[in-house]
Amino acid sequence: MENDEIDGKVILLIACLHATNKSQTPLYSSRFSPKKFTQAQLRTLVAIRDSANWWASRRPSGRAAEPYADVKPHLDALCQVFGSDRTGHHPVSYRRIISLLERSASLRVALELTAIPDYSTLCRAAKRFESE
Repeated sequence: MENDEIDGKVILLIACLHATNKSQTPLYSSRFSPKKFTQAQLRTLVAIRDSANWWASRRPSGRAAEPYADVKPHLDALCQVFGSDRTGHHPVSYRRIISLLERSASLRVALELTAIPDYSTLCRAAKRFESE
């Protein structure tokens, strides 16, 4: 089921994040890794989840919102794409990211994915990235 309702600006933001990760990380974590997904792809997906949850957990208003003025529309759109609300009660899960990847061909293209990772792959990658 293809459903590309994702705003082009959000896709562009994700593609830029992926390009940055791609230029700064090794292709794979080990020479013995299965080579299904690159480190950049996994880092980008984990970063998307963390960014959406971070933004959803904050409610900047007034002067507190000024530092975020440039990125606020993009982060709001990211939260909207992943169905996270601004109260922080519905955090973005790895399963939700996988569900969106299944529905969005443009997101898979932006991340250069040939297959969709399992949610546990993202969870293990996130734990590995935290320990680095």
